[in-house]
Amino acid sequence: MDLKNVKRKFEAMGASLSLPGAPQTPRWSRVPPYTLDINEGRGGNDRFELRVSPEADGELEITVPHIDKEARHLVLAVRQDRDTEQFLCGHDERHWFVAALPRNVRNVSEALESLKPEEAVVSQERKKVRGKRRNNRRNAGFIRQGEWFFIPAPEMEERKGLIVFKNEPLRRGNGKPHTAQFLTRTDGVTVYVCRKFPNGLAYKEYKRYTEDHPEERNLFQMMTRDATVYVKGRISHPDHKTVVLDTWHRVMPNTEARSAQVVFLD
Repeated sequence: MDLKNVKRKFEAMGASLSLPGAPQTPRWSRVPPYTLDINEGRGGNDRFELRVSPEADGELEITVPHIDKEARHLVLAVRQDRDTEQFLCGHDERHWFVAALPRNVRNVSEALESLKPEEAVVSQERKKVRGKRRNNRRNAGFIRQGEWFFIPAPEMEERKGLIVFKNEPLRRGNGKPHTAQFLTRTDGVTVYVCRKFPNGLAYKEYKRYTEDHPEERNLFQMMTRDATVYVKGRISHPDHKTVVLDTWHRVMPNTEARSAQVVFLD
């Protein structure tokens, strides 16, 4: 498989793509047909890295169906047999990123739209956001910082008796958390979180695990999962420009698909 044209498309949007060979995997694991990664270089000199297994070389068709040079985004498509996975690759504020798309698209604009949670789509329609403004990080319908969307929630301004937490993390998986100056939540399930279980354990699971591993009990932090979360104030992250929200906004993650082929997502 000749990937020179794919490499040229990455270079056209201002990025580097390396093709170092077979995917890296532990000896006891099944080698995936390909992996897509971002290799963090020194001084912000990041590059995309695509590894293709020799066994899958003749089975894969890898193309770039669309590129937006001005936005520095492209859609990468990987076809194997009758299945196609697509990824949005591009630059967001300070770093390159790759996101597995939840559905197949024709171009970058559709890819960006596919990553919006339903609540953000409804909000932009209600606020009559049109054209290129729909993909801005800040418009009348929402404000976006990385994978998180902040959607205006004026109804929360009238709520009384809110329990407000300060400097709370917003985290999905093992990525670096975003920090909200003020946060409140409704509903949700209490879970116990640590590095080994970043998505949390329910109480019975936590109790059973810590009975078998009492030395790890102090590693867990009690948090709330699947809550309806609202934030305001300063929202910060080391890889993104700080966002300041003067009023309460509902927090929603993007709809990025969880692909086994994407090694690094942020």
